[in-house]
Amino acid sequence: MSLLFTTIGLLVLIAAGRLIVTGAKGVAVAYGSDPFIIGATVVAVATGAPELAMTLIAVIRKQEHLGLGNILGSNIFNGLFIVALAAMISPITIVWDEVAIGLLWGVVTTLIIIPFYGTVIGRQRGLLLLLLYLLYVALLLRP
Repeated sequence: MSLLFTTIGLLVLIAAGRLIVTGAKGVAVAYGSDPFIIGATVVAVATGAPELAMTLIAVIRKQEHLGLGNILGSNIFNGLFIVALAAMISPITIVWDEVAIGLLWGVVTTLIIIPFYGTVIGRQRGLLLLLLYLLYVALLLRP
């Protein structure tokens, strides 16, 4: 029974992935936007929603380390495993103008989170990170 549910779950996951890609591409075309921008904003927020929910629950339950571990682990998994697997299936063309802002923001975010700024990510650093995210989106959306 577990094998059956796992197989069904995998098939639904593949179908959902196809729907997300098709929908994101449709949104990009409908708004005359670059698919990268839709992926880096709309799709990123949608696929980040489970991390948001899990992290908020962890923080409310005073288990912040689980939330932070989930976020950092997810980013490492996405950056190393998923990119590697996707590139092994089909080479990924990198358009420097599109990824430069994201890579720079990733480095800045990492530097802000590093504990040498203090062992607590408090409200001020949280606000700074939120403002940097809004700036990142604004830079992506600029004409």
